[in-house]
Amino acid sequence: MMPAVSVEAPEVIVSEAPQGRTRTDMDRHGRSVIVPEAATRSARVLPTPVGAQGGPMPWNRFNLPMLNGPLDATALTAVYPRLRRVQTTTVRSESLSDVLTSLNLKPETDEERRVHVLVFDVPGQESLLLAALPPELLRRFHAILLRGCRSALPPYGKAAEAAPALLVQQHFAPIAKESDRDTMWPASLMCFDRTGHELAQ
Repeated sequence: MMPAVSVEAPEVIVSEAPQGRTRTDMDRHGRSVIVPEAATRSARVLPTPVGAQGGPMPWNRFNLPMLNGPLDATALTAVYPRLRRVQTTTVRSESLSDVLTSLNLKPETDEERRVHVLVFDVPGQESLLLAALPPELLRRFHAILLRGCRSALPPYGKAAEAAPALLVQQHFAPIAKESDRDTMWPASLMCFDRTGHELAQ
């Protein structure tokens, strides 16, 4: 007989870009998305962007809002000839590690199924954010979805292939990946290989 499995109500937590937007606009223009349990039926908005470290963060605004963030996207003018920066301000950020720790993500058990998913829609920043997370916190997530940038954006951005390589070192395996040659914004889905991690101990 199969054991009874309890599935908690799904929850979506979004770390929003400065100046609030609707959920629809946030999906297009927001910079950071945290999804602790795979779901889309409810959402709670954190009104502060996240960074590798908390504190003041430079924030660039462009006439193409999807590029808003701490990186200098003017490096992409060869791709977007009309791109221009319209403002640079300083915003307060929270560290991603602190935000995820505060969620108190519980591990899956035989009696209770929990699926935690972390989504990075912060092209160029995902490597730095992932590197700031302790391995035991990363292992709370079944899957990590990344959207990167084919080009490394200054001052500290990394090209899209850097983050999946970092996750492989933490026993995440690639499940699906767009070719960097096919798109400027390749996406990758990485799943935690729990068996591989246990065998490596």
